[in-house]
Amino acid sequence: MGGFEEVSFNHNLKNQLGIDLNLFIGNDNYNFKTLWHFDPISKSPTLSYLTIKESPPEDLPFIFEIKQKEDLSYVANIGQEVFCAKSIDNLYNSLGDFPNFRHGFNIFFSGLIYDFNFISSFRFDPERTYYQSLGNNKVIKSGIGYINQILDWNDSESEKIDELVSILKDLGMLYDIKPH
Repeated sequence: MGGFEEVSFNHNLKNQLGIDLNLFIGNDNYNFKTLWHFDPISKSPTLSYLTIKESPPEDLPFIFEIKQKEDLSYVANIGQEVFCAKSIDNLYNSLGDFPNFRHGFNIFFSGLIYDFNFISSFRFDPERTYYQSLGNNKVIKSGIGYINQILDWNDSESEKIDELVSILKDLGMLYDIKPH
């Protein structure tokens, strides 16, 4: 995606970036609206504005709003409650003491974690090499070492490669594995 300058209109760091999301969790629809600006000190995007609205509302609509003021401090509105803090971290810590905030966000995020799938866009650069199997193969969490493991299974004519092909066929990801 690039840095803030690459996604900002006309590559201008003075522009704000808006990101809006609608998430459906169960029967509820959560509308998120955010505005971000470039912070030259941290050289990263910083939150200027956040609104979260729930619809359909159960008893009363859940509305949560954070705004950055001219002096760069933050103010948060949760229904009729107003909180102020010098930084977003301080604001978050003070909101944690508000029981309705903590309870509402615990319910929201537990539903989000249950219903939301995410696959990272991060990947390693492609390698332009020819592979040969090496002994003592280990596949780590990020997947490094999977090629050596497949080659080892193929060279030793292990049933594991047949199991892998069967699983990947069931998932519709491939038809066969032919290591060369």
